[in-house]
Amino acid sequence: LDSVGTQRPYFCVLDNAGSLILDTILNGASGKFTNIHELNNTLHLTTFFTFGASFYDFSDLQVDTNFVIQTGVSVGEEVLQKSKLINDSTIMYLSVEPPGFASVFTAFVYKHNLVDSSVYGFFPFYSINPLEIYDIISTSNGVYHVFTNSPDSLIPDQVTVHYLNDSLYSYRSVQLTTSYNQFGSSSMVFGPVSAEMVNGSIALNAVVDHPTYQNQVNPFDMAIIRYDTNYNELSLSITGKTDTNYTTSVNSLSVSTNQLFSGGNTTTTNPIFDELVLNQHDATGSIIKSIYYSDGTKLKLKKLLKLPGNELLIIGNTGDQFFAIKVDSLSNKLITNLTESFATSSVEMDIFPNPTSDWLTIELKGSAILEGFLLYDLNGRLLMSERNSSVNLSQLENGIYFIKVITDEGNSIKKVVVSK
Repeated sequence: LDSVGTQRPYFCVLDNAGSLILDTILNGASGKFTNIHELNNTLHLTTFFTFGASFYDFSDLQVDTNFVIQTGVSVGEEVLQKSKLINDSTIMYLSVEPPGFASVFTAFVYKHNLVDSSVYGFFPFYSINPLEIYDIISTSNGVYHVFTNSPDSLIPDQVTVHYLNDSLYSYRSVQLTTSYNQFGSSSMVFGPVSAEMVNGSIALNAVVDHPTYQNQVNPFDMAIIRYDTNYNELSLSITGKTDTNYTTSVNSLSVSTNQLFSGGNTTTTNPIFDELVLNQHDATGSIIKSIYYSDGTKLKLKKLLKLPGNELLIIGNTGDQFFAIKVDSLSNKLITNLTESFATSSVEMDIFPNPTSDWLTIELKGSAILEGFLLYDLNGRLLMSERNSSVNLSQLENGIYFIKVITDEGNSIKKVVVSK
């Protein structure tokens, strides 16, 4: 939010240690960035702007690695749902136009050729009921599968896949089911979903219905389902529980060297916080290893990004703060970003001396009351939790740490340097 409370597009650049290099706000329009695609040292930023209550626009901004805008292409004028780099030369965009004169929700699919900057779009399906588009894959040359909800069915949250040809015309639709049901009948597949092609099969990270006596309170599980291109089920792997409200669970999927990584949120026994779960799968979808991450708050997964060197970046938010967790291909946590640039609390404070060799003091300004603090290392490990305003850090090794200060008016994260 800017100084007058308007939402502005914001982006930032972090170094390999998670520290902020630069950040900037794009003025002139309200809206947000929704995705970044990297290709040949050029960054393609998908931007979504709103102009008033019913005017929308999304574009592709091409910037160099210093975030200097080189050129841009206007793509569509609907509410953007997703953009995805399909191959080395094509970005696909999925958007929905809210009801207007036609009183229907209309889905649009756009194909952006990065070689000649051409954009082609079409509206392959529509509904009088709310329409959501989740993901898109290319199963073969000129054939696309688009995953949506089922707005006109009795259960609108069930996932439907639409077959599109190279001209983006829809010629077939299938409601997805899975064999995951102890009573022998088919179980439904719910969105939101993420989809990828892995060794000629379709891997879907989704929510599945599991109505058994063991799971009456929350009858929904997260799963990796593998289908052939006709959506015959090849395998299914349950990856964890969903949030209590499964429709808000955000799942993410990434493919690296024939290994599949999935992520999502799990409900814990503690109602105060949720855990993030990251699963490493083989090409069949079977889980090789799982890790869980929680810092005692309600963490929400937003995106799972593949990085060079078989590393993954987990991006999410906790309350009004963003975080990034970097892991390697063995699911070992490498670093957690807790830089003060992401602290959105307006509480003013001094932390001194900084750097320090022993004692560190927190001094709040204004009317805020200190409730305690948490101290983390660069790997995101919680080292100590205190309620005092001063703490002795002499037992710590030299290096950079992050302190999360908790007050009755909000939380703030500061960087602390120990130097002896």
